[in-house]
Formats: sequence, C-alpha cells, structure tokens
Amino acid sequence: MTIAIASSAPDSTSLTGADSTDLTGSHSDLSTLAALGKAMGDTLRLDVLRLLRTESLGVLELTRILDTRQSGLSHHLKVLAKAGLVTTRREGNSIFYRRALPPSDSAQGQLIQSLFEAIDEQPLVTAYRKRLDEIRQARAEQSRVFFSRNVQAFRQHQELIADHELYAHTVLEMISHVDANHNGTVLELGPGEGMFLPELAKQFERVIALDNSREMLEQANEHAKGSGATNIEYRLGELSLLADEGLSVDCIIANMVLHHVPAPAAIFREAATLLRPGASLFISELSRHDQEWVKETCGDLWLGFSTDELSGWAREAGLIAGEAQYLGLRNGFQIQVRQFYRQHHRQLSIKELSE
Repeated sequence: MTIAIASSAPDSTSLTGADSTDLTGSHSDLSTLAALGKAMGDTLRLDVLRLLRTESLGVLELTRILDTRQSGLSHHLKVLAKAGLVTTRREGNSIFYRRALPPSDSAQGQLIQSLFEAIDEQPLVTAYRKRLDEIRQARAEQSRVFFSRNVQAFRQHQELIADHELYAHTVLEMISHVDANHNGTVLELGPGEGMFLPELAKQFERVIALDNSREMLEQANEHAKGSGATNIEYRLGELSLLADEGLSVDCIIANMVLHHVPAPAAIFREAATLLRPGASLFISELSRHDQEWVKETCGDLWLGFSTDELSGWAREAGLIAGEAQYLGLRNGFQIQVRQFYRQHHRQLSIKELSE
C-alpha cells in the first residue's frame, strides 16, 4: 500500500530556490564567525596579533620573538588568515604578515576591531618586546649602513626610480593648497641630500631636518648652505626622539622615506603625537611593486605600499586621509603623494600615545 503525504512537498521546496540561498548565506556567515572564534581561542595567536599591531613581520622573525617552532607557528598563521585577522605580502622571496584592516560596515568588522582594541590594551611580554626591538634595530642598522656607504651615490640610486623634482613639486603644490595657514614649524623626515629643505625654508618659519644617518645630514647641510637658508635645524636620530621631547609641529614631510624604515606604521603613530590639531603629514611613497633589485641597489627595506596600507596605518594613529595624487614613473614604478591630517577637535588618547 502506498501512503501519500501531500504536505511534504511544500516543506521540501522551502529548502530550494531563494530560501535555500538564504540558508546557505546564513551558514556561510556563521562559518566566518566560527573561524573568528577559533582564531581568538589561543593565547599564542593573540600574541601574534599584538606583535603585528604596528609591524609587518616574517615567519622567521615571529618564531624568533615568540621562541616557537616554525611549523607550529605556520599553522597558527593559517588559522588567523582564514579568520580574516591577518593578511600577507610578498617581499622578494619572503612573506610578511600584518594585521588585516577590519571591515568598516559590518558587525564582524566591529567584532574584529573590538578584539584588536582589547589585545592592544595588554602590554607586550618583556622578552617579546626585547626581541622585537632587536629586529627593529637590525633593520635600521641595515638602512644606516647602506646610506653611510653610498652617501655620494644617493641621487644616482634614487633617480633609478624617480626624479626628485617630479614628486617634490607635487608635494609643494599640495602643501600650499591644504596647509596655507600653517607656516610655523615643519619637520622633514629623512631629507636625503637636502634638496627639499630650501623650498621649505621659504614657506615655514622653522625647518627641522631629521635623519638617522650623520653622513646624510652633513650632505643636506652642505646643500642647504648654498641656498642661503638660515632657519634650518639638523637633528640626528629617530622621529620618536622628538616625540619624547614634547615637540609640536605644523607640518611633517616624508619624501620617499617609508620604504627605508624598519617599522613604517610606527611613523604614523609618532607623527600623530607631534602634529598640532589641524596639522598635516605629507608622504610621497612608492606604490606596491615587485622589483626586488631596489633592496640591494637602493637600500630599500620594503617594496612599496598599497593605498590601503597607508590609509589603515594613518587611521590607527588617529589621522584622517586627505588629498591624494598618483604619479606614473619610468621603470614601472608609481608614486603616491598623500596627505593625512589631525582633526582640530580631537585629542589623542593615552593608548594612542603609547607603544
């Protein structure tokens, strides 16, 4: 005997078509949240995210800091990547990890942002901080050694990528357009040969040239002397040095500097502590590229940066993205000229001012 159940047809069809799509979408969203929950459930993975707050680190660097095996760490990084908490970038034969930028228009993004904020409230383990500082120092020393050895050939190396006049003119135009009323103190980070300093001396009352290479500062000083400028100060050291002194400035400029520094994201954080409300940080920098020869020939530590990377680091430092221009150059390079500014009404929090 055959028994027909008429009501079964509507129930079965309810799992097809549009309703089935909704169910699939729901399961997909839950799977994403489940992956995020799994990634959050391990202290080592949370340590990795804490270390990547303002750093891009390779697997070997992370294993050294965390004193763990590479095979185990690689597994943890895969879990973090699957959850959308870290992204990767290839630098020649090496892969570097950094924290992902949380989606700004979803509950998942809000959850990730809350996770990052909770992690960042925790101080780094002393041993981790010491090893991270050693890695930063090694990168910085690599850059210092290159420029000490190649100070006389600096312009030749730079012009393999870009003519200084091209991006310098764009930066000056942008400064005059958006910062016409802020002409007190300007700081140029990494002034190179000093070619930009005389122009800044015309527009600002006080100019500070800051570099970690004594040889480059001496060359910049010699160049600026020929211009007759008398309002330029030369400082040896890092940007954090001036931040510790409590200095405040009306403008900071970093022309083709970020790809030479060990921790590019830290530049934004340190600049934010120096900028007066309403003041701007101007950056001319290489866009992402794959021409690894620049590391040996030009002393580059990084193969440029994406627009999102710069914007993300600025946002994390409390800076707002402003004007932007993009310049196509010979040899396949592109330079992005960007403005980031500190809001008039906003005061930086203690957490933003701290490491």
